[in-house]
Amino acid sequence: MNETLWYIGGVVFLLLGIMVSIGLHEFGHMIPAKRFGVLVPRYAIGFGPKLFKKTIGETEYSFNLIPLGGFITMIGMYPPNAGSVDDSKRRFGSIIRQAREAHSEFIQDGDQARMFYRLPMLKRVTVMFGGPFMNLVLAVIFFGVAFSGIGTWQETNGVQVVVPCVSQMQNPSVSCTTQDAKTPAAAAGLRAGDLILSVDGERTPSADAVRAAITAGGIKPHALTIASANGQNRMLNVTPSLVSMPVYDRATGKQAVDSKGNPITQARPIIGIEFSVARQQQPISTAFEITGQTVTSTASMIAQLPTQMGSLIVGLVDGHGRAADSPVSIVGIGQMAGQAASAPNADLLDKLASSLFLLGSLNVALFTFNLVPLLPLDGGHIASVAYEAVKRAIFRLRKKPWPGPVDTARLAPLSQAVFLALFLMGLIVIVADFASPVSMR
Repeated sequence: MNETLWYIGGVVFLLLGIMVSIGLHEFGHMIPAKRFGVLVPRYAIGFGPKLFKKTIGETEYSFNLIPLGGFITMIGMYPPNAGSVDDSKRRFGSIIRQAREAHSEFIQDGDQARMFYRLPMLKRVTVMFGGPFMNLVLAVIFFGVAFSGIGTWQETNGVQVVVPCVSQMQNPSVSCTTQDAKTPAAAAGLRAGDLILSVDGERTPSADAVRAAITAGGIKPHALTIASANGQNRMLNVTPSLVSMPVYDRATGKQAVDSKGNPITQARPIIGIEFSVARQQQPISTAFEITGQTVTSTASMIAQLPTQMGSLIVGLVDGHGRAADSPVSIVGIGQMAGQAASAPNADLLDKLASSLFLLGSLNVALFTFNLVPLLPLDGGHIASVAYEAVKRAIFRLRKKPWPGPVDTARLAPLSQAVFLALFLMGLIVIVADFASPVSMR
């Protein structure tokens, strides 16, 4: 399969994963809503004209033309107007009235008790949190399959290369001469294909364990138990050398330099080997760790979104491009998926792991972004319930009668403004993804 077909396959795989993520997000809302007795007349994946629909029980399930979202319809999302001021006399009164009456065509006699706003506060929170929670679960699953099912390439305790001389350890581009000092590994007789089973009697199942054991004692002899490529074990004594080695920046992978531009070096014990690498499955706890780290970084990015959007617009206007960590749209994510799938040096499992990682990261973004406490996002509804709980507690302390649910319909104009702002930001990011794509290579 050529690179173009792999690219298309990666994009299609991502789109299917997005549809599954959206569908399960909406299920996360619908299942508890139905369990609590709320009437849910519609469940849809996508927007626009319906390509397929089927009614099961009292719910119509549909798949629509534009599969870039989804929704469920619950009756009674907002309470009726219980105040003394008619909606028509309020600013933006028509928007408020439309919010109250949304989906009223589905309400039949006897359905008044099945409206969402009538649920107890904890059940309302459960319904609204159910969607983002499904995305969080999916993120753990995708990361789990990628890291624990497929695994990641990591150094092992196997010897890939024995560096012949110390000068080549310091600079891999130089050639060794007869005048150069041998590395301790070469002098001791280590060979490519050997496995370092233990150092000084301590098991060393990984490259990190070998390094820790070699450097822990400083410059002193170490007894190594070696499994040869032919399956026989042998013992070697190796005394590391203290060599000034270059220091590399972890973020860029480039050699670090000081304020004057001079390369930074650090003296450390070395024996002169390069470890082999192999795909290794990680413990399942890795999926939870990656999910937590991604939630934290995504929340930080959302907090900086206004600044990042400003920088993105400026970069597009002045032609300086965009930062690698700038916001991306569904278009940008699709481009990344295509790049990962068409990477020439990656095998099928590597491509699959990269795509699963993207889907896991996307579901974390859906989880985190949906919890932003602004309507019409799920977090806005949860924040409204929290406000109602505080207000109810104050009424109880002051021994006043409870007037009823908080009138969240009056926030409908703000909800529309937030939706419009998100829509415009999405358009800007889509333009940026076409004009200046973020590359994974």
